[in-house]
Amino acid sequence: MKIRYITSHGIAEWVEFNEGDRDTLILSFTPQHAGALLIGGKILPLCEGEVEIPISSLRDGEYSPRLESDSGVYAVESFTKHGKSITLKDDGSLARRLLKRCCDLEAEIINLRTRTQKLEISCNGHQIFDFERKEK
Repeated sequence: MKIRYITSHGIAEWVEFNEGDRDTLILSFTPQHAGALLIGGKILPLCEGEVEIPISSLRDGEYSPRLESDSGVYAVESFTKHGKSITLKDDGSLARRLLKRCCDLEAEIINLRTRTQKLEISCNGHQIFDFERKEK
């Protein structure tokens, strides 16, 4: 099995789940990080942005791993292990985070447009860009 995560803003959000080999769980992080994953009291090193966990080494229950990497610490979205199956939690938190990011980006766009307009007024008011070179 493989769960692919995208890391940003301190959170690793799952974006893809592939039920393949039921003996090993692979957690893959994009962009690739160097570091370690803390899960179930164990510290597992990442190799090229991935960590392989034997399913048999995990007890049944919910896991909320933490990724400690060269670029920061990330709370990894949780999953539940039951027997040889893995289920991912989908409580709508991803949609809320995306909505918040969109609102933050819209506010940033408005701020940048305002600053750009002020800069244009400032530059045009002094006519410093209306200079013509007069050559003989």
